[in-house]
Amino acid sequence: MPQKLPNRDNFDGTFLASTIFSQGKGKVKRMGDWWLLGFVIACGFTASGLLAGIHRAATASAPSFRLYLHSPLAIAWSLAICMFGGPYLVISQGWHFFANGNLRASALGLLAGLSVIWSFCSGVFVVELLMLLNVIQIRM
Repeated sequence: MPQKLPNRDNFDGTFLASTIFSQGKGKVKRMGDWWLLGFVIACGFTASGLLAGIHRAATASAPSFRLYLHSPLAIAWSLAICMFGGPYLVISQGWHFFANGNLRASALGLLAGLSVIWSFCSGVFVVELLMLLNVIQIRM
């Protein structure tokens, strides 16, 4: 039996932020907190990969952590690449060095952990932006 959602006016805060998916007439399934965490991390890493891909397509050069200071637009774009493209850059460069034998597996694992944490942080921003634009709804 599907869980009945509390009214916004008398909500007592018994469950954390959970995404609600509609399954037809009156049937609602709640997304668990661990799935929400995975969703946020996936959103952050996807945004990172998309931003890196857009940079590669627009400039015909590989994205990097280099700041370009020759115009205000270049400054804003390179800051966006550094802030939001970071998870993809970290893991792709780490894999490149690992495949060439220049990086140990334990260091690659640390880079993957850093990439997951960074993806979570940027994913929170992406999910909040999508909620602000009413693209998705997360009930609290």
